[in-house]
Amino acid sequence: MAYDAADMYAELARVVCELGFHKKLGSLALPYPHDAQLILDRLTLRCLRSGHEPPKGLPDLMAWCTDPDAVPSVLGLPSGHGNGFAQPLIDPQRWMPTRTCLEWASRGPQGTVEQEADDLVAQLAARAGTPGLRRRCLTFVGDHPSVVQRDRMTRGARWDTTVWHQVRHLYRPAPDHLVVDRTLLLCGTCGLPALTTPTSPSGGYRCEREICPTDVEPRVVTDPAQALVLAQSLRAFVVIPRPTEKAVLEQLEQAGIRAVPLSRGPGVHRLTGERLTARTMLVADRRQPVLLAYKAEALLGHLAEERLLVVVPGRAWDTPGYRAEFEAAVSRITAPGRIVLTKPEELVRQARAERTRTGTRAEGSTLTDA
Repeated sequence: MAYDAADMYAELARVVCELGFHKKLGSLALPYPHDAQLILDRLTLRCLRSGHEPPKGLPDLMAWCTDPDAVPSVLGLPSGHGNGFAQPLIDPQRWMPTRTCLEWASRGPQGTVEQEADDLVAQLAARAGTPGLRRRCLTFVGDHPSVVQRDRMTRGARWDTTVWHQVRHLYRPAPDHLVVDRTLLLCGTCGLPALTTPTSPSGGYRCEREICPTDVEPRVVTDPAQALVLAQSLRAFVVIPRPTEKAVLEQLEQAGIRAVPLSRGPGVHRLTGERLTARTMLVADRRQPVLLAYKAEALLGHLAEERLLVVVPGRAWDTPGYRAEFEAAVSRITAPGRIVLTKPEELVRQARAERTRTGTRAEGSTLTDA
């Protein structure tokens, strides 16, 4: 397969993630890591061939990544290739990889971040053994992007030691880039790590979810050594979609529809119920709809059935252009109707409607036979 502009952008995103997870992106010095030097050389060559002024070094390239259009314009990245919702790879407020960066870094067979999350979830499922314990472990991980020592102490008997024993290895000490002035901030809404935004006149903060309200008081951990933070890949691809997954599972349960987790990665469930065609559901919360379409197509290739339901938050569903970009991408990579984008309320409404139609047909057949 040819190495194209999208491949190069994904490679750059992987380098940004690797650097951002281990050091501050704004303070890079020679010698550069091998992969970082390689993508810098490739982009420099692309600039020289296309008449663009190349970056002066890796710090300059990282500065380019705070502009959503700088690198895509050099690469000639076409619209509808995962960049229609123009967002930078580096958040200029936090100088950290954005969710868009993590999604790009997960693109294709060379992807890293989401693939790590898939592997960790698969290992956790195997480690837990029974379906019940597996579900409790995944619920804990989804609901706890971080764990502070005093929380375990104050919960006492309510702390599930069996689950903690299974998931403890997924939590690590708070990395240096999240600790500022010996303080760790946790979002007051979602609990994910956050950093203050220096340009905010009110001294606000921005968390890894990127969309939480900034007027909710954050949790301030003044002794970060007492805190453990969930692996970055799991924060991005398990914790962030957790509210949507929780909402759809609750609504399905109320409708009498069973959702059984599958070992195909986070958020993948098999839906079954009386008078309902069995289907597979992927719950996701992504910034880039085109990249989500490619993820869905890759997952569909591992499923026995011919149809996959992709459930996204109502916020994404209602965002102008989101559905159109997703459906346009799907039309380029698979047959119509094989991948269907929906939101929790719409999924449950359609399932109820199907069950009603199936029941009506069954009653009609009985009357006819009689």
